[in-house]
Amino acid sequence: RGLPFALPSGHFASICGTVLGGIHPDTGRQFSVIEPELGGWGATWEADGNSALFSGIHGNTFNLGAEVAEARYGVVVQRYSLNDEPGGQGRWRGGRGVCIEYRIRAATAWLTFAYSRSKIPPWGLQGGHVGSPNYV
Repeated sequence: RGLPFALPSGHFASICGTVLGGIHPDTGRQFSVIEPELGGWGATWEADGNSALFSGIHGNTFNLGAEVAEARYGVVVQRYSLNDEPGGQGRWRGGRGVCIEYRIRAATAWLTFAYSRSKIPPWGLQGGHVGSPNYV
């Protein structure tokens, strides 16, 4: 029983911090991309969840456009789209996160990341399906 109208379904739950860097192939200078990812929010009892939003703990964060990332960091953004994997279906669908694919042009580079909800996906409510997990 409980309060079915008080809580939404699960959401991506994390900063999902992705950090990559290397030596810019054109300038020879070091670059670092520090990117909190956008995620989907759970559906409510009366509406679909929001797609591609920052977490409440991101603070003063903004979305960097693909063109800016390519110019500043020497990467090629091959894909930047809403995640099209199944997950979150129900009477009202959970919001979608993003899928970002980089091609790093640097001869050597590094990558680190920290994501939650990578093993236990966001929960569904009232018969809705679980959402998709976060991953690299």
